[in-house]
Order: sequence, then structure tokens, then C-alpha cells
Amino acid sequence: MKKYWILSAIIAVASCTGTQKDMRQDNTRMEQEDLRNGNELTIDSMERVRKDKLMEISCNLQFTNSCGTVSDSINASISQHILEQGRNSNVREAMRDYVSKTYSQYKEEVEEMQARGDYFADMIFSFERNGRFMDDCADSVVTYEAISYTFLGGAHGYHSVTYLNFSRRTGHLITIGDVLDLSQKDAIIGLLVRDLEKQTGCNGMQELEDEGFISIRDMQVTDNFHMGKRGITFAYNPYDIACYALGKQFVTLTYEQLRPYMK
Repeated sequence: MKKYWILSAIIAVASCTGTQKDMRQDNTRMEQEDLRNGNELTIDSMERVRKDKLMEISCNLQFTNSCGTVSDSINASISQHILEQGRNSNVREAMRDYVSKTYSQYKEEVEEMQARGDYFADMIFSFERNGRFMDDCADSVVTYEAISYTFLGGAHGYHSVTYLNFSRRTGHLITIGDVLDLSQKDAIIGLLVRDLEKQTGCNGMQELEDEGFISIRDMQVTDNFHMGKRGITFAYNPYDIACYALGKQFVTLTYEQLRPYMK
């Protein structure tokens, strides 16, 4: 059985996706993580920030620094699902593109809002993306957690969490349908609802709705999940099943509970 990752930072002197000169030109902070309990993958991190009177855009992401198809596949998924920049195994390049394209996309809109004056005069749009590899992973899985915040001038910003689970052997993204038999989704949803009832002290759907779980009757087995050592944590962002005021919702079901539905 492979042991889990424990990450400790050391300064990176090179990587297979860039050079020291590139890093100096990017004006970024690079770190390399050492996997004490195994050397399958090494981890880099990069921070990139653009801030002015219109917007604050920041990215602080870990990504793999190993050379090979597993590392490339993981990095490509990070670029695609966290930065929405297409499948690019060079995350540093994808981060530069994300910052540049986001600024260009919203520049005119925020300028127009500020020009209205009053409440909008000091409006600054914000975009934050922070991502890391998790220590609590199932044996054959690498899990990535990304925390995002976006503010586009409304009453409040929007926080969300995204989990990506990868096969440690291939680097391919694992979907919930790869793990659970979704032909039995009603039974799985029943387990999820009962856990939410236990968390909130509610009894039945109506009480959950009264509590603020406005979309609980349309609840799905989310593809936003984390495969941990003892079970699977299902993550529901604001508005997925509950109102914004209740925030993100997490339900963890043990592998023993899920055994009848595991593939």
C-alpha cells in the first residue's frame, strides 16, 4: 500500500515546464514540494497577481513538476477546470493567460460601472484562484482542491470549492460515475439527505427547505467530490442545494456506507 503524501517546501531551481529565466521574467514565486513518502510526483507552486484601480486578479496554484504523461495529464486538468484555459500542461502559461484574458474580458464593464459614480465609483472586481494537492487521499488517488472567489459588483462575492481526483497511475481525471453505480443514485441521495438532516437537526425535506435548502428536492450525486482515506466527501457550493446564506455544504459518507454502490 502506498503511503500518503506529506508536502514540505524547498526552493525550486528548475522544472520541466520552464527555466529560471522564465521565472524571473514572470516575477513569480516558485516553490518545489518534496514527497517524503514517495517520489512519484514533485510539486511546484506559482503566484501571479495583477492589481490596479479596476481589478484585483490573483492566482496561487500548486501543480506537478514531474516529467511524464501522468504529470502532464494532471496539469492539463488543472488548467482546464480551475483556470478554464483549455488543456495546457504548462500551468504557468495557463495562469498568465487566465490573468490576461480575465482582465481584458471585464475591463470595459468595470470602467462603465465606476463611471456611474456613487456606490460604483470605487468598484473593483476581484478574482482569486487558490489550489493545492491534499494529504488526505485514498491510496490510488491524487486529490486537488481549488478555492475560488469572484466579485463582480453585486451585493456580495461568490466563494466556491472544486475538487479534482486523479488516478495516481495514469493521471486521468476520476468522475463520480467511475466510482459509484449511479443507476442507484436515489439510494445514494437518500444517504446524503439523511446526513444533512443529522447535521442540521431537521426531520424531512420540508424542514430542510424551511432551513434554507431551497433545491434539496433536486439534489444530485455531485461530481464535485473528494476521495479521502475513510470515505468520500461530497461538496455543494452556494445555490447548488441551499441558499447563499448557508454557504458551502459538505457531506462525508464512509466507504462502508457506500460499499453497496461502489464500482
